[in-house]
Amino acid sequence: LTFGDFEYTLLEDGTVEIARYIGSDTEVEIPAEINGAPVTSIGFAAFEDYYDDFEITSIVIPDSVTKIDDSAFEYCSKLESITLPENLKYIGVGAFYKCLSLKSITLPKDLKSIEGGTFENCSSLESIDIPDSVEIIGDWAFKNCSALKKIVIPDSLEEIGWGAFCNCGKNLRSITIPKSVTYIGYDAFSDYDEPTNTYKNSINLMINCYMDSYAYHDALESGSNFNVIDADGSKTKYPELIKEEYSSKYRQFRLTWTEVEGAEQYGIAIKNAGKWKVVGMTDADVTTYTSPKLTAKKEYIVAICAKINGKWDTSNLNTIFYDGKLYGRTFPLVVR
Repeated sequence: LTFGDFEYTLLEDGTVEIARYIGSDTEVEIPAEINGAPVTSIGFAAFEDYYDDFEITSIVIPDSVTKIDDSAFEYCSKLESITLPENLKYIGVGAFYKCLSLKSITLPKDLKSIEGGTFENCSSLESIDIPDSVEIIGDWAFKNCSALKKIVIPDSLEEIGWGAFCNCGKNLRSITIPKSVTYIGYDAFSDYDEPTNTYKNSINLMINCYMDSYAYHDALESGSNFNVIDADGSKTKYPELIKEEYSSKYRQFRLTWTEVEGAEQYGIAIKNAGKWKVVGMTDADVTTYTSPKLTAKKEYIVAICAKINGKWDTSNLNTIFYDGKLYGRTFPLVVR
């Protein structure tokens, strides 16, 4: 079935799905209805542009549309802007894959998930606000969005998939992960090194997280740069690492921890060959430490202890893994 520049399918409920765009316009407005039937869906690969060499720069989708299927706008490399309807409930896997010219997009308020690869390889995408209805960001959802400068994560979010923000660290300097997140997939914030076919922690990206949250333990375990945003002025039973910064130029870490009531001194120790070795000390009023230059591509197990009443508190130094995350007072420093 054909209507103007569109091939379409009449669905069982009497509504219309756009099956394929067959026009040549640069600015496209999808009709709200066809022959009296409302258009509710953009079908699989309806605007996919791997072979057709479309010149489309903008698309307006009517309010009647509630679903955008998988790969719907895949490879629309010249698409600069798209207007999504407020009633949109679902955006499929890879829907905007490799839309190289797309700089920004406003997502509808009722969207529940951002599926895998939805914006993968959108290398011009600079900012995106995720509505507070979204609960899941899928695998590779924003992979290779190298121009991304700002992204707001809502308190509704529960899961961040594998490689969701992989290779986003070029311009994205920080990202705040809410307490609501209970799962973060492997390499969610890593950079991919093509020559070695390996994933490495992003040098530029700072993970802002809350004390003892899932994101905190994930960053601690993976060795990512992180900053605890609710630890200002807090005093804890033992030193809790609240900020980790890495300098790739000098292969050094700068560590910041919480103040301990009654501490007379702090000590930084590294575990080597099964034994702890003190590598640095600070006075009671100093809760930061910069490491010496470390060996490349090596992982160090580190602990920070406090001296109280003339004795070093070395309790609870054992590493504990629970629910896939690292707990306890030891933590890895991963030299990139």
